[in-house]
Amino acid sequence: MMMMFIADSATSNWSTVYLDDVLHASPSVAALGLFAYQLCMVGGRSFGDRLVRRHGMAPMLRIGAVVGGAGLLLAAAAPVPAVGIAGFALQGLGLCIVVPLSFSAAGRLDPAGTGEAIARVNLFNYAGFVIGAGLIGAVAELASLRLAFVVPALLTTVIVLFAKAFEPPAAAQSWTPATAPAAAASRFHDLGVARRGECGGSAFLQGKLCQAKDIDPCCGKALPG
Repeated sequence: MMMMFIADSATSNWSTVYLDDVLHASPSVAALGLFAYQLCMVGGRSFGDRLVRRHGMAPMLRIGAVVGGAGLLLAAAAPVPAVGIAGFALQGLGLCIVVPLSFSAAGRLDPAGTGEAIARVNLFNYAGFVIGAGLIGAVAELASLRLAFVVPALLTTVIVLFAKAFEPPAAAQSWTPATAPAAAASRFHDLGVARRGECGGSAFLQGKLCQAKDIDPCCGKALPG
């Protein structure tokens, strides 16, 4: 999350300056770098969830990080403004799914729905944005603005390394609406088998199953605890 927002901060705060000062774009053209980045960020999120469902979180995060990093490198090496704008657009397209998947993963860590996990993850949003702006400025001062955009490109490799952590547990991956009835039937059968020995199995075999959650489904007795 932080690596994504360092890259986001670099483009949001410095892309216009870069296109203007380094690539000598006109003011109206220089503004297109941020526009292209934000446009591809929004557009990518409109279909990114479908790709995640089809290919999985970790593979899409890895692909997205590589594409986003390649976009930043393309912008850093751009000989003309058009190539730089294309690089920023590619960055937005690649990194667009990182934030939604980060919040999704945080939500799974907070089954009670308190919002604490999401709030903690959101701290990396602010930290990354602040660090990114200062980092790019510092590297630009010490070296050049071209080289400064290489730094967040390299940091996107951290997303690739930690992508596996975003995958949901195996049980959650295997559950789908289509498999839910079969899974429920299996669990009900297992419960019946477990209780059958406890009460002789007669009530279970006769189909006298109690629907109340605190009643033994085959004996009709209140369950302990």
